[in-house]
Amino acid sequence: MREKHPNPLKKRPTEDQQVDVLLSLRKAPDHMLAITAAAYVDYALEMVFRERMRIDKSEEDKVFEGGGNAILATTSAKITLAYAARYIEKRSRDDLRIINKVRNLFAHSMHELNFKHPEIAAHCRKLSLVQRRSDMFPDAATADARSLYWNTCLDFFTAWQFQRRGIQEDGTIQHVAPLDE
Repeated sequence: MREKHPNPLKKRPTEDQQVDVLLSLRKAPDHMLAITAAAYVDYALEMVFRERMRIDKSEEDKVFEGGGNAILATTSAKITLAYAARYIEKRSRDDLRIINKVRNLFAHSMHELNFKHPEIAAHCRKLSLVQRRSDMFPDAATADARSLYWNTCLDFFTAWQFQRRGIQEDGTIQHVAPLDE
């Protein structure tokens, strides 16, 4: 009897496995880092919606899947609605749009790209991490685009995971009450 493998698009890895993948991307080829890290950020943002919105099981495909026609099937739609619904601030919205733009450049270009490409580097140097972490990136003009991108994706993913677990910035755990039905 053949062993059934989980559908890689439906069955998600555990949160610990997701963190392991994100950490391993630090040494991955540029295209893999760009596309995979953005996919994890997109998934983490989707989880924010799943936890804050009332979505019936029967409506799930109409919200997130639908062959790209669902309300929140694209990263761009998730970013726009997350900002409109006040789940994220403007700076986060702008950073997420940059991540999505860079991901799309890597995913859809017919050329071999890397983070040293002038257009990609310019996008990455607009990420707010340059201002927020001047200890890591003292000069925005020469900041390593790959490191900016990876660290920004990691920041978003871990912040949302901490939020889901009720972990505050100071490390204390706040009990998060489930939303009413």
